[in-house]
Amino acid sequence: MKMFKREKIALGLAIAGIVWWIAENCYFGWHMTPQSPLEGVADFLVWVLWVLAYFIRPTRIEFHEQSIHTNTVEILKANVRTGKKQTRKGSSE
Repeated sequence: MKMFKREKIALGLAIAGIVWWIAENCYFGWHMTPQSPLEGVADFLVWVLWVLAYFIRPTRIEFHEQSIHTNTVEILKANVRTGKKQTRKGSSE
């Protein structure tokens, strides 16, 4: 399965957030709340990376179908969040 560029970026940010979270907890200790202002900044950076990864991911998936009998391509677009489908017909040039 081919990954879109946005998916790769989102996955990279999510992995960076997890690695940063583990590294900062190994350095500062595994506390439930920040014990210093610097630890609070490090925790905030983890949340920023995870939120960016969530919002950068693609919200639309396209499927291309070519008819055997005609020379047209139908592009089906589905919004991942709402589940609505849109169709558009065009030539397959």
